[in-house]
Amino acid sequence: MLLLRTRWRAAPFFFALVVAITLSGIGVAVLAEDPHDSATAGVSPMESVQKLKAGNKRFVEQKLSDKQLATRRAETVNGQQPYAIILACADSRVAPELVFDETIGSLFVIRVAGNVVDPDVLGSVEYAVEHLHARLIVVLGHENCGAVTAAISKEAAHGNLDELIHRIDVGKDLPADKTKALSEAVKHNALHQAQEMMSKSQPVKKAVDAHEVQIETAVYSLDSGEVKWVGSK
Repeated sequence: MLLLRTRWRAAPFFFALVVAITLSGIGVAVLAEDPHDSATAGVSPMESVQKLKAGNKRFVEQKLSDKQLATRRAETVNGQQPYAIILACADSRVAPELVFDETIGSLFVIRVAGNVVDPDVLGSVEYAVEHLHARLIVVLGHENCGAVTAAISKEAAHGNLDELIHRIDVGKDLPADKTKALSEAVKHNALHQAQEMMSKSQPVKKAVDAHEVQIETAVYSLDSGEVKWVGSK
């Protein structure tokens, strides 16, 4: 009888201990670093850059993280909070979600050949800046870009492709070596398209001038998988 009474009195203590341990475990899980935590609240542009650099490092080293696709799909049904806007080329070898080892809802990706800026692209960027509150824009060019190659060659193109090629700016005084010339042209075009965002979009310019948004340019290596950062606005 005494033993039964002692056990009954000890039960609340053990129950409390179990609850404390459980809550502690939950706390540890919450505090653990999640590479795919895409909430934009309080995430600065430079912190977003660091997230992209860390993801690209994992991609290059083939140490890919668990995308938790089913979980992220469920979490993003009613909304999205991407931490970065990526304007990339439509080239099938350049997939930002893969390049930066990201998952559903983390990146707002816009893809068009030559990563050029036009009213449709700008409207998409403005939406992500004003309504999704993404604070980083990345113009991502890539090595051996076919659209940039076409712009360098100055060969006639037909239909809407001609209009697209004319939006590419390869710069002046390119090196005589074709490989070096293409490399320089890709960098110049990425920087040019970033400037186009500033000059042709008042909402983007306003956000950048207020230091609420930062524009970065980068070039992706088809061979190594590395993203090389070029400059910022």
